[in-house]
Amino acid sequence: MAYSRQAGNDFSDGGFLTEKGWYHLIVMSIEDPDPSSTGVAFEVRCEVLAGSVAGQEGKSIRLRFNEPMLSHKDGGKFAAKCIDRFAIAVGLLLESEAGKNYAIDNSIKGRHFVAHLVDKLDQQKQPTGYLQVDGAATYHVD
Repeated sequence: MAYSRQAGNDFSDGGFLTEKGWYHLIVMSIEDPDPSSTGVAFEVRCEVLAGSVAGQEGKSIRLRFNEPMLSHKDGGKFAAKCIDRFAIAVGLLLESEAGKNYAIDNSIKGRHFVAHLVDKLDQQKQPTGYLQVDGAATYHVD
């Protein structure tokens, strides 16, 4: 079997963020996770406004937040904390509002937040080539 085609003229990285660091991000959309992504609560598509690595402005990234699962060793507490911290970062929740019900949906499109992004590691603790939020490191931008 063979495949042939005429090459295009755009050999860029596709405009996706690939450099770890601190970033000021804007929410572009909230999406349901791909059905093959088990354990993911929701995905946030973001665009870089500024960051600690030069030349990343305008690049996009899809961040995944894990579903809090009782079967995890901490009973899902850390995953819940990461979601709550994101809700605080985008202004859906105040730290003084513990116990409040909230929804993460496309009403937060256009909101800003800061996040520390690090390499996502595989089961063998090797970088996958993708980035993820460093734990609960999301912060509100005034």
